[in-house]
Amino acid sequence: MGKYLSIGKVSKLKNVSIKSLRYYDEIGVFVPSYVNRSTNYRYYTEDQLPMLDVISTCIELGIPLKSLENYVTNHVFDTDRLIADCRRLADDKIRGIYASMDALRQAALALSIPVNASDKLATVTRDCRERTVLVSPYAKDENLNQKILRLLMLSQLLGIDASYPSGIIHDYRNGAYQRLVYITVNDRCGCLDPRIQTIPAGRYDILTEKEHLDYHPVPSSDSASLILETDIMDETMKKEGNLYEVQSLL
Repeated sequence: MGKYLSIGKVSKLKNVSIKSLRYYDEIGVFVPSYVNRSTNYRYYTEDQLPMLDVISTCIELGIPLKSLENYVTNHVFDTDRLIADCRRLADDKIRGIYASMDALRQAALALSIPVNASDKLATVTRDCRERTVLVSPYAKDENLNQKILRLLMLSQLLGIDASYPSGIIHDYRNGAYQRLVYITVNDRCGCLDPRIQTIPAGRYDILTEKEHLDYHPVPSSDSASLILETDIMDETMKKEGNLYEVQSLL
């Protein structure tokens, strides 16, 4: 029995209750590799454990447990079809989040922007730390929210932890203009994908804006080689009606 894991061991390893493991067995989505018929004890192998991660993800996405049996044929789990359905659900959830954010943003603007308010605040200079981002080319007429959504999905596929802040990069560092959309990488987990890039530490001119910059904006100074438009997460600043922080590397 050395190659098998008891139900209690699996419960501790994956932080799943024994009751849940028994239920997964009953509905056929996580069946023991071996059952001792004299004791009715359930035993599993190590290569079965990733399936519990799949089940947990499905639960987080709102897939009813009983519907998981629809992906099982002759005790074989159709992971490809399940992953495809999970991606569609995740896509719908992210779209819903963005729709809610946009509605909240518009409501906040309507309530808080003073009449005849200036579109800009005074420029300040700030030392910014190095940042790691996941990027994608951003063409002139593409939808920003859709690009960020695709980056969030890409981060899941790459197995990295990436989220907000997000925004736009205007890059002049290689002698030619390049515009990118980005999300912030919190933990790259050793991923070496070239779409993971570093925004250098340094002194940045900081300016707040209500609208995104035009395509191929003119740098604020001849020495500026990198311009970032970052979603402002600070609620106090949002009440002033300033949604984007423009950061120009000096």
